Amino acid sequence: MIKTINIENGPTLYLYSNKRRHSTFFQIVTKFGGMTKDFISNNKEYHIQDGVAHILEHYVVENNKRGNFLNLLGDMQMYTNASTSLFHTDYYFEAIENYLDGIEIMLNGIYSVEFNKEKLEKLKEPIYQEIRGKMNSKYYHSSITEMINLFHGTTFRNVGGSLDEVRNTTIDDIKLCYETFYQPTNQIIFIGGNFNEEETVSFIKNFYKKLNHKKIDFELIKNKEYDTVVKKEEIVEFPTEQDSVKISFKINASKFSNREKLDYDFYLSYFYKMFFLNSSKLYKKLVKEKVITGSIMGNCMFFDDYFIFSVEAYTDYKDKFIDGVLKTIKDLDDFNEETFELEKKDTIISFILRDDNIMNMLIPFISNVLEFNYPYMDKISDIENMTYDGFVNSIKKLDFSNYNITIITNKK
Repeated sequence: MIKTINIENGPTLYLYSNKRRHSTFFQIVTKFGGMTKDFISNNKEYHIQDGVAHILEHYVVENNKRGNFLNLLGDMQMYTNASTSLFHTDYYFEAIENYLDGIEIMLNGIYSVEFNKEKLEKLKEPIYQEIRGKMNSKYYHSSITEMINLFHGTTFRNVGGSLDEVRNTTIDDIKLCYETFYQPTNQIIFIGGNFNEEETVSFIKNFYKKLNHKKIDFELIKNKEYDTVVKKEEIVEFPTEQDSVKISFKINASKFSNREKLDYDFYLSYFYKMFFLNSSKLYKKLVKEKVITGSIMGNCMFFDDYFIFSVEAYTDYKDKFIDGVLKTIKDLDDFNEETFELEKKDTIISFILRDDNIMNMLIPFISNVLEFNYPYMDKISDIENMTYDGFVNSIKKLDFSNYNITIITNKK
């Protein structure tokens, strides 16, 4: 059972106590990510470039009064890391013992950042290397092209930013975003596993009671978005052994409830496996006709009130693959109740298996909170209660008419 506690002048706290576990998982989330670029802070409008949230993540870890707190936690034999995604930045650890010491180290590090231009420039060097590594990947370039062509209202392209964007990020940019977004009331804390609930809540409440953190009023600027795509098709010239084609469908999900969005997270996964994976009619047809020789890859993410559902394959017959996918989506006549029931069983098994690890238990819950604003722990009964007719009707409600095609090919 999840408990929710609102800390005065602090973050929302979610607790999942499980004494059968031998470890404790702690994660603090700041609602500032790669897409958080346009905002008003202290009545002044700002438009920052890509990569700032990611740079700030590294800067917070390394440049605070406690030193590199991930190294400190690692020295205490804790598994720990940090990451930046589209809408948030996460710092977390898992500890078998001394978890309160871990919480104290991480929180004190996060709230004692020191700003120094020379330290920022030094920190950029490994980030340059990280970006250069990604630039050697065709998927890096195709994903940026996909974002450019799908969305009208956002200038976001990449969480990590480009070399020039990182190079041009100043210490003032970093300080502005830290002071605006790293406020306790803009953060969420998740704790799960074997911990003393009363002692832990008391410790966190006392920490924030003593914390002297400047409050800044801010507001995110929401740019208008359209259901249509910016561009229907684009070719990315990049070294590749075989051309690949990715078709990305932009589906408006703004009218769905938070619970419905969560259900679609499962439904679209089932839909991909049923219609495009190796046992599907389309896959067998394309293999028989030698249009493809490998699998049809698929992905679904929730982005700015839209589901982005994509399928991709390597092929020398781009038009045949595109026609096959679009016809399959248009007809929607490959529903299979037996496959649906098998997918439900696989999901239930995955729920049972993830019970062995506290991180695996909490991460789906954290995802539900952050992606769908729905603080709910997935249950086996939720999957058992899903019906085939409900699945079919839900997929048929979706509008697949807006899509973009990204083709990766060698230079002519």
